[in-house]
Amino acid sequence: YLTAPVTPVVLARVEAVDGVAHAEPVADMSATIRTSSGEYRTDLLAFDPATKLHGFVVGGKDVDLPSDGVFLGSSLKSLLGVNVGDEVTIDVPDLGIKVSETVAGFVREPLGTFAYIAEPRLAELAGTSNVANTLYLTFDPGVDREALRDRLSELPSVAAFVDSQVLKSMVDQFMGLFYVFVGIMLALGGIMAFALIYNTISANIAERASEVAMMRAGGVARRTISRLLTAENVLLTLIGVIPGLVFGYAFAYYGVSMYSSDMFKWDLYIRPTTYVFTVLAIVIAALLSQRPVLRAVQRIDVATVVRERSL
Repeated sequence: YLTAPVTPVVLARVEAVDGVAHAEPVADMSATIRTSSGEYRTDLLAFDPATKLHGFVVGGKDVDLPSDGVFLGSSLKSLLGVNVGDEVTIDVPDLGIKVSETVAGFVREPLGTFAYIAEPRLAELAGTSNVANTLYLTFDPGVDREALRDRLSELPSVAAFVDSQVLKSMVDQFMGLFYVFVGIMLALGGIMAFALIYNTISANIAERASEVAMMRAGGVARRTISRLLTAENVLLTLIGVIPGLVFGYAFAYYGVSMYSSDMFKWDLYIRPTTYVFTVLAIVIAALLSQRPVLRAVQRIDVATVVRERSL
């Protein structure tokens, strides 16, 4: 962040610092987006249309920043009731301008709701060639980021320096704690699944104890009975897994959407392998939980069961 507009001299001075791979002027200013339905205060970011340091995802596709028009955060579509092609009023106090621009698209980003415009277009609207007040940088691989930060901070007009890697490290630390909680919940969920399947299978076999005893009395081998019961229980488990996955996805989608707002946007993405591992885990839990039950089947007193049934 700079205390003065980015001039060719300032840009050349920054690019001359050893370790800086690329520098790109960007305008970062407070702005108010107004429509007939309301207004929203945010940051207006002006990039070069061919920027390499910021991507724009519109409609699920990577697109370039248009030379005319403005990109808005996706939340503004509902907050301000605007659509692509509508005009919005942009009030930029730092430049002393209030202009109308056409909405060229809505970008979806996980953090924040911003407005984006091409830097040449903003300069044209402001009537000046120097609107950029920030420099986005990339460093050479393996550079000492702390030392480079100190050298950049000593340059004239440099007001502040933000290292995206430091922010990423902070996010990774928070995510580490999040993964611990997720691991605990998965462990508890696995225990609960085992207990539920065990109780269900136990009740199923207990209700059919006489049927199993009659099969034993009829000469059916114990292994055959065990295989039949195992196949039946696995089949029932698989039948229950299918709607479970559907309802699980629906609840997960609803839970994620509850935390989405104009400041945070969460997209639910589940890898196909996750479904495969889930099904395998449930089947394994079913197989493990029925082992104690199958041992009980082996110990069924055929004579006692047959006598009780005959009474």
